[in-house]
Amino acid sequence: MDNVKWLFFDVGYTLINEDKCHENRIKNTVSRFHGSKWKLTYDNLYEAMVQASRDYCQPYVTALKSFGIDYYEPYEKELEVPYAAAKSVLKELHSYYKIGVIANQTAGTIERLRGFGLMDDIDLVLSSAEEGLEKPDVRFYLKALELAGCKSSEAVMIGDRLDNDIYPANQIGMITVWIKQGFGGMQHPLSESYEPDYTVTELEELLELFVPPVREE
Repeated sequence: MDNVKWLFFDVGYTLINEDKCHENRIKNTVSRFHGSKWKLTYDNLYEAMVQASRDYCQPYVTALKSFGIDYYEPYEKELEVPYAAAKSVLKELHSYYKIGVIANQTAGTIERLRGFGLMDDIDLVLSSAEEGLEKPDVRFYLKALELAGCKSSEAVMIGDRLDNDIYPANQIGMITVWIKQGFGGMQHPLSESYEPDYTVTELEELLELFVPPVREE
């Protein structure tokens, strides 16, 4: 890790916990269609979302299509919360590296991250809505590296999805860390190209990977 200069993060299910958003969306959907011909329940919709993610598809929309439903409840961004360790982990890592974000997000990502108290330790944010590029397009990653002024071998991509985060970053020679949180954490590598260099289950484990050991005098 001696040559690493930048750590890039995804947002959803990486820095930000989306559990409440999905739980509420599922509950609202089931409430709307409960007792109907679709025989929808919380459990079978959730399991369909898990399967969709394992199939590398968009969980909610794909799951509802499997039930023959084409009405989608809104995703309530106001229910998003940062993971408890997000602020402290970013602060510690920022002592050693530049921190960036590469994320498929709607407009206003910087403002949302600032509202979560995370922007003090983030140097660069690229959001799909504002950049006109979307993961897994490798051009999105190449643009981030260009703006950061670093080589792919000097950068790490940390994200929850093998398809959107790990695979494209692998293609251009970035170091990759899969954080197994949320629906993306239920995926399985399709081939060696989808294998991360490192796998963690929570943000705190990044400190073990990237904080240099204290050298005794």
